[in-house]
Amino acid sequence: ELSDHPAPWRGFCSAAVLSFSLVLVAYGVFAMAGFARFAPGIVGNVLLNYDSGAFVLFAWITMAATLIVTFPLQFKPARDTMVKALGLSPRRPVEPGATIAATAAPPSWPWALVSAGAVAAMVAIGTVVTDISRVLAFRGALLGCPISFIMPGLMLMHCPDGASSGQGCRSVRNAAAWLLVAFGVAAGVLGLYCAVQA
Repeated sequence: ELSDHPAPWRGFCSAAVLSFSLVLVAYGVFAMAGFARFAPGIVGNVLLNYDSGAFVLFAWITMAATLIVTFPLQFKPARDTMVKALGLSPRRPVEPGATIAATAAPPSWPWALVSAGAVAAMVAIGTVVTDISRVLAFRGALLGCPISFIMPGLMLMHCPDGASSGQGCRSVRNAAAWLLVAFGVAAGVLGLYCAVQA
């Protein structure tokens, strides 16, 4: 959609800066509000700090609905990657001349067992483990910062010069890329330290 834009690189940069700024402000306000309300006894899930009530129950229900809706979106790529890494075929082979399309063939037994086993394992872990705040803290430090800051910075460093043609901003682009990488490394190290100390 940016191909018809008169200045695609500038449009992309403007959209990225605006979206990241809005997310930063929204998350910052919520983080400061939670810290101001419950410090210093904040637990990993801020809802655990509240007493029981109708609004808290509603918040838990919305979190459950979000989990139910987003789980397939996160599970499918992870399962497909694992199945491909194991060399399993997701569909039973279709014999030549069969009237059924290859995409409509029933799933293979190993693929179905991997799917059911992975779901059962996650349900079992979710039933037994009541507080995953440490897991989330390690995940944020080890995965969140690289995905959100370090990798975009590295990609920005390696953008071809044609991406910013006419802008004369290669040095600004490199400075922004190094800033993203440095911030991601610092935030990841700080997050990892906090997760270990918790």
